[in-house]
Amino acid sequence: FTIMNGSTYSGGGIYCEDSSSPTITNCTISGNTAYNGGGIRCFNSSPTVTNCTISENSSEGSGGGVCLTFNSNMTIANCTISDNAAGIDGGGILAFDHASATITDCTISGNSASGDYGSGGGISCWFYSESDITNCTISANSARYDGGGIHCWADSSGTITNCTIIGNFSGNSGGGISCFYYSSPTMTNCILWGNKAPNGHEIALTSTDYPSMLTVKYSDVQGGAGEAYVESGCTLDLNGTCIDADPKFVLGPFGRYYLSQTAVGQPVNSPCVDSGSDTAANLGLDALTTSNAGYADTGTVDIGYHAPTHDWLYITWMSRNVDDVTICWYASPSTSYVVEWSIDPDFGTYTEVPVGETDNWADVGGALAPERYYRVLDEGTGTYSRNTVGFMWKSLIVGRNLGSTPLLPFDTSLDSVIGDQLTGSTINFFSDTIEKWDNVAGNYVRAWYNTTTGLWEDWDTPGGPPQFGFEEDVGYWITILVFNPAKDVCFLGEVADQERIIEIEQGRNLCGTAYPVDVSLDDSSLISSGFTGSFSQFFSDTIEWWNASTENYDRVWYDTGAGQWKNWDGTPATKSFVPTEGFWVNVMLFNYQFTWMYPKPYSRPPNN
Repeated sequence: FTIMNGSTYSGGGIYCEDSSSPTITNCTISGNTAYNGGGIRCFNSSPTVTNCTISENSSEGSGGGVCLTFNSNMTIANCTISDNAAGIDGGGILAFDHASATITDCTISGNSASGDYGSGGGISCWFYSESDITNCTISANSARYDGGGIHCWADSSGTITNCTIIGNFSGNSGGGISCFYYSSPTMTNCILWGNKAPNGHEIALTSTDYPSMLTVKYSDVQGGAGEAYVESGCTLDLNGTCIDADPKFVLGPFGRYYLSQTAVGQPVNSPCVDSGSDTAANLGLDALTTSNAGYADTGTVDIGYHAPTHDWLYITWMSRNVDDVTICWYASPSTSYVVEWSIDPDFGTYTEVPVGETDNWADVGGALAPERYYRVLDEGTGTYSRNTVGFMWKSLIVGRNLGSTPLLPFDTSLDSVIGDQLTGSTINFFSDTIEKWDNVAGNYVRAWYNTTTGLWEDWDTPGGPPQFGFEEDVGYWITILVFNPAKDVCFLGEVADQERIIEIEQGRNLCGTAYPVDVSLDDSSLISSGFTGSFSQFFSDTIEWWNASTENYDRVWYDTGAGQWKNWDGTPATKSFVPTEGFWVNVMLFNYQFTWMYPKPYSRPPNN
């Protein structure tokens, strides 16, 4: 059932009141608007919401996705709450005035609280409200003021257990979580990593006059207590059980927050494996997994979010050693496999290699080819690996190169994607560099390769890790210094088998194409996604490609009168989105941001 485009003062999609307790299952609640509760508003009611998508709703006030008030008690399970927006608090969810929410197995992503003091981009709990948040990913949410991921204030508490809180942003304090005015939540078995804020990237406790307390146990907190922002009188208790170590995320069937594990061919074990507070069975997580191979968590629970288990044949990792490429998978006992490789991601033609009862195979000399793709066949059942993987080379010239990865890296860290393929140094000024555009800050962040440590480091923080990874759908400047040699870089990863969803903001967006084939402008779906054209290039959004030979940009725009893409000089445009190239998508300040639904350009379905 789908509820779309509703508009009212309270509960643009659904409104519950007066002790009502409906069960809402398998619904999509999208594109609704209200002053409070763009998607759902609850007043003194106790609904149960399961297996729903609550997305792209908005509120002028609070609770862009969901707003709970006055003794409401809501259960939310197995839901996706994404891309909702609130004018004040709680971009995804707001619990207010003795309300409580039990949130389990949910994805809370891309929500925003944009008012002057907007707080709780993902979740906001305030005025004696309690929320118990278990086994959720809370990512890429933003708040203009406090608590990019979670904000607790005014005597609010609750528990946050086995959640992964990553990549959230706040304009003032607490990129991951902020606590204010006597709030006292407890976090256990959580990962806080890669969040951003001027005060306390991961954690902020504020208000000396009304001190708050946050207890964090058995969790992985980037920077630890030293990076937290704690005002006088407030208390941060890391319990002596927390760590500060790269969680080593890897790609899997349900997202990017699986943990690296050597049992399935990955190079290291994540420090979060077997590092939790209790057994997986006692915490009810023994039927879920942190491995992209899909087997259940056993023994001591792993820290962070647990995904559904699966029994698919899945390629868990790939690597390159000079000219050889190795792929790994989770093998069943007494099962023989065949590896098929092709130079075509559609596998129009391919070569079969029987490999027997094994969980890995090395394509000796395979990396001498410009590109190659792999899938695995279970000879007994006749089923293919759920995913296809491959590699593609990019040639870099001396000077500035605008690049992107045409595949989905298993590990997006610069150490994994780029490693030692560029020329590093013991001093940053003599190293080749990689730069990423930060559209929010309006500037670049830069990294360099330290040959002493064999690691990529942040340009501005000696010894510090980079502020970014090398992700799909994003463009990066790769600069080869004039006294260093030109390079060829090999990108490895999974072949995207679904359309890419790319958020395009007002201003300049440095993007990449995560497909290993060319895509024409006409086939890109930019226009149908919301790219604004015009009768004049001066009023149209634009796309720019860096031309290394001229050291300038090639720019195109969309002529709405002619219904045609054109070069800046008015001639018909013939440019395409080419694998390994980056490009700018520029949205004029008087035009609208949009979500680019970038379609898959090949027919290859999932292998099973």
